[in-house]
Amino acid sequence: MLLYNNQGECDSAAIYSLNEGLKADQLCIYASVFNDDKSHLSRISSKITNYLENIEKGNLVIVDFLPFYESAKVSNLAPFKQLKERIEELLHKRISEGKADKALIFAEAAGFLSEHCHFDKSIELESWWNDAHSEWLKNKLNITVICPHPITVLNEESNLSAKNQIGNVHSLTLELQKCRIRDNNALRVLIVEPEKDIQKVYRAYLASGGVDAVIVDDIRKCSELLFSPSDEGFEVVIIDTHLQNSISYAIELAKTIKNSIPDQRIIITTTSPLTEVRSKMTSLGIAKEDVFVKPFALSMLLSSIQARIR
Repeated sequence: MLLYNNQGECDSAAIYSLNEGLKADQLCIYASVFNDDKSHLSRISSKITNYLENIEKGNLVIVDFLPFYESAKVSNLAPFKQLKERIEELLHKRISEGKADKALIFAEAAGFLSEHCHFDKSIELESWWNDAHSEWLKNKLNITVICPHPITVLNEESNLSAKNQIGNVHSLTLELQKCRIRDNNALRVLIVEPEKDIQKVYRAYLASGGVDAVIVDDIRKCSELLFSPSDEGFEVVIIDTHLQNSISYAIELAKTIKNSIPDQRIIITTTSPLTEVRSKMTSLGIAKEDVFVKPFALSMLLSSIQARIR
């Protein structure tokens, strides 16, 4: 979930995401409720790399999401299901042509529902996206969905419950308020995260926050980097508990690190119950404040790191 303060921030995030996706030869879908506005689309298109060429080549698809929003308001998700089938067909076609087997969707309808306080419908739509993403993973389709929401609306006291429910559908919550760790030398962080989508978010966001993030997806690669005599070391190691789909692997890795490097700071990320994970990790000397339950705001993670290194 991407949290933005105003539409300008949301548009900038869309432009950045689409350009990064196109650079990586991904299929990019820009689904905005404002795409029927010629002036909006003109502003966006002028900042997207080779806009017309990428549309002609089938690398970029523009979707007017306003009719989708109207359908979602009455719990009619049939248009979204049709879009899902279209995206799958396009991706399979690209794969058959030898292109990258990845797709990026920047989808604004759920956020527009939040902006107009249709929270129950927004939660319903976000849950649908989550189910679709789970199906894609099962079918080995590498598709990233970015769902922006207005933080100004969701942070209102009366809306906090809805914010939590919407956030719980997502793996990460990204806020567009940058938090730089250091002005000069970047903080060096080793991240052990198995999910490709989350790796992408870490890589883009942490770099903008002054963090030199080295990301690996398994224990072996982590150990090779961390215990290499030629390596300069890492100030923080972030470990997800779902390595090989078992928390026990994360526990063993954390224990190994603590036995070899007692002063190494370790942060744990998880979707498991907080009390369960905290009890296991605090016994290894990991601070309870260093256990983050997904979804969490990356700005909170950065602030936590910043507070501990000053």
